[in-house]
Amino acid sequence: MIFTENEILKKLFRQKTDEDLIQFFRYFLVAVLSAGIDLSLLYILTEWAGLYYKIAAGISYILGMLVNYILSILWVFDKNRFGDEHSMGFAIFLSIGLIGLGVTLFLMWLFVDILSLYYMLSRCISMGIGYFWKYFARKYIIFDTKK
Repeated sequence: MIFTENEILKKLFRQKTDEDLIQFFRYFLVAVLSAGIDLSLLYILTEWAGLYYKIAAGISYILGMLVNYILSILWVFDKNRFGDEHSMGFAIFLSIGLIGLGVTLFLMWLFVDILSLYYMLSRCISMGIGYFWKYFARKYIIFDTKK
């Protein structure tokens, strides 16, 4: 079957879907946006507001996580396991995110305080490490409704 460019764009960006590859692609775009927000806020809070990098990393991580959640329920994943009951899905999403926050702060400490890497580079590395774990945890614990 041959698809037009418009049909491909519609399928990738506009239609609700439960196709794994399209969801992974969309999650990647959401993750890039969330990462941009996270990194920008981390830099602003550390360099301009003078916050300690670990506190700034915690705040920026949480904001990025909230953006990720909102876009995930609106655009990435077609359904969640809890139907219209978003509070349970959010609670689990938050739990996964808080575990990710703990891992992020540990890795930031390891890379910055022990290995003497620049805090922004350290945050980028920790994002890369956490990306796949969070995608699969969120997809299969919260959003995947396939049996």
